[in-house]
Amino acid sequence: MNRVEELTQKALDGNISAEEDRELHLSFTADPANWKQYLQLLAVEIELRNLNEAFDVSDAVMTQLDARPTPARAPQAAKPAMARATAPPRAKGQPSLGWLLRLILPFGVAALLVFGFVHFKDTFKPAVATASAQSAIHVVRGGGAITLARGDALRPLDKLVLTNGAEAAFQYDDGTRVRIASESELIIGATLSFKGSPSKSIYLRSGMIEVTASEQPKGRPMVLKTPDAFAIVRGTKFNLFAGPKNTRLSVHEGAVDLERLSDAKTVTVTAGYFADVGANSDMTLLPLRSTDKLGVLYTFEESKGKTVFDRSGYGEPIDLFASGKYPDSGKWLPEGGFMWENAGYWKSEAPAKKMVAACRESRALTVEAWLSPTRIQQSGPARIVTVSLTSHQVNFQLAHDLGSGANNGVFLTRLRTTKTDTTGNPALHTPSGSVQTRLMHVVYTHDADGKQTFYIDGKKVSSAKVAGDFTNWVDGFRLALGNDVGGENKFWEGRFHLVALYYRALSQEDIERQYTSGPRHFVGFPLMQAY
Repeated sequence: MNRVEELTQKALDGNISAEEDRELHLSFTADPANWKQYLQLLAVEIELRNLNEAFDVSDAVMTQLDARPTPARAPQAAKPAMARATAPPRAKGQPSLGWLLRLILPFGVAALLVFGFVHFKDTFKPAVATASAQSAIHVVRGGGAITLARGDALRPLDKLVLTNGAEAAFQYDDGTRVRIASESELIIGATLSFKGSPSKSIYLRSGMIEVTASEQPKGRPMVLKTPDAFAIVRGTKFNLFAGPKNTRLSVHEGAVDLERLSDAKTVTVTAGYFADVGANSDMTLLPLRSTDKLGVLYTFEESKGKTVFDRSGYGEPIDLFASGKYPDSGKWLPEGGFMWENAGYWKSEAPAKKMVAACRESRALTVEAWLSPTRIQQSGPARIVTVSLTSHQVNFQLAHDLGSGANNGVFLTRLRTTKTDTTGNPALHTPSGSVQTRLMHVVYTHDADGKQTFYIDGKKVSSAKVAGDFTNWVDGFRLALGNDVGGENKFWEGRFHLVALYYRALSQEDIERQYTSGPRHFVGFPLMQAY
């Protein structure tokens, strides 16, 4: 037994120390052959998990192993598929598979594969379609690493890893279609300890998939597993998200059962609702928020780095990058969100052309923000959201300013039209004293008739009529959060939890639903373009 086999066996048994785990990981970088050997050993584990037998490598251990980061490596050629047959029943007194696993692993996978244990029930149409010819789908297959492009075949037990903007879709023979967002990992065709007889199965380790499922055979549902839950499907359309802290099921048509792994508690998620499974979730059904004419979306779920991604799925993304004198001074929040601790802010590198064009055509706009001010009295006004060039050249902005009297603050919006000035004045304000140092839901709407309205925590607080339209908006203005685009000293002090821009005016019912669903209701929204 070499050292990699020894450490992998400890990991499978769940008794590897932190120092040994670090040693194993470093060995991957030192020698690609160690990584290949590790994948082969895990391939054995995955195959054994498809047997209807009990063995003593826990789901928790397998999840930890699957979470190990993948070192950079060159793609390898695909190996030919090996014939497999169903396993004979285990005779009374025959050793358990857990014992067999520990016996076989030290001798490598070659001997095990001769037995060909697994019979696959899932059937696929032969090719995977990617959203971009430049995108690549990385697959772990039979212990080796290969790369799939558009039109290449998928096989059961393929582990798909989508990165760098790659998206994919595949289809079962019954017409059930699965779309996979970028930054997702999943294994196709593993039963993964479900008590029943699935017609098809997927293990979604992380990321997002969208499923349009045909009606499944009676008593044989489609089953999807995440690190937190089972999703049990009989025919519907839904999104499933697996993140580091939660699983989210959002149902658009039909109904899906969501079963928590820790205690088997189950809820039925119906069309128009979502439910979360995680450490701080009680699996309550909450209404899906509106995505109609959503133009820009920032959920701040990146949790690291210097980029906030536009997750709207509409048009060319307007991603934001850390800017200002101290671009490293920000802090990602453990509960979700971001806060600048010094003179930093988020700014797009490219103009916000898609929003300008869409709002010109619709003559309408909604600016929505979940935020937490750290000080009530801020002035400038302090920019929260802006599409502008300088403080005197503005398409629109949501800002924070002083209210009347001591310790009072207001939110305001400046909006350029053909009847207002280039700064967007006169502005619409919330009532003095409406700013609080707590989590707040702030929404501004402007409809095609010129009515503009402010809402705080789902309730209307101010409104007015403004004349003119958006034909004088400037295409070249960029988008920023937390300061003026030009880098002027207009910094806003607070926490960002969600920012969304719509090229329509949300209704009061829409806004009440968004407020009820909470600040994390868009977490896991797919970065998927239509194709």
